[in-house]
Amino acid sequence: MAWALVENGVIKATYNNPKPITIDGIQHPRNIFTVWSKDQKKALGIYDIEVVQGEKLDYTTQSESITYDSQNDKVVKTISWNDQPVESVKSALKTKVENKRDAVIKNGVMVNIANTSVYLQTSKDSDLQNIIAVGSSGTALVATGANTALFFRDANNVTHSLTPTEAVTMALTAQSKISGVWSYSWGLKETVEAAASIDDLRAIDVEAGWPDPTV
Repeated sequence: MAWALVENGVIKATYNNPKPITIDGIQHPRNIFTVWSKDQKKALGIYDIEVVQGEKLDYTTQSESITYDSQNDKVVKTISWNDQPVESVKSALKTKVENKRDAVIKNGVMVNIANTSVYLQTSKDSDLQNIIAVGSSGTALVATGANTALFFRDANNVTHSLTPTEAVTMALTAQSKISGVWSYSWGLKETVEAAASIDDLRAIDVEAGWPDPTV
């Protein structure tokens, strides 16, 4: 509860907590705010502040105003939610898309090696570089006709012996799944950029529909 001191229809002060108050030279204790009746306080010019709150939607900024309603003899605090600028919301949404993209990629990739599902770690750039390097080595060996085994350690610290062809397939599968995530993020960002209004932006769900590289 909050209160306002009104004199001649003008709000002179507001109080968020009870406190001693002097009115017309008379000091009153702080408990008048909570013990006295609404009408008793009004007689001194102290009004309970009524709160009217609008609907809070995504991408809005709160604003408040306190006014004296002379027609109904009451003080009203109005809490409004105003739409943020479209361009700033677009920028924020694009950042959310990028963060979600990175989180999905860092969650890992599942590939099939010799009819076995293998979970690859992709939480760091060096993980992706390692996958690509093994695939490149496999490509070079395939080109020469060699069948030298290549070794790769998965996210569970299990070492796998790969044929050159398996190494190439592993790398291509991982790259394809990660590319799918990037492609989805690009599409989302294009949708965000094409939005013409805040309502259009509210309709965009940047969390749903992402491809899952772990399946």
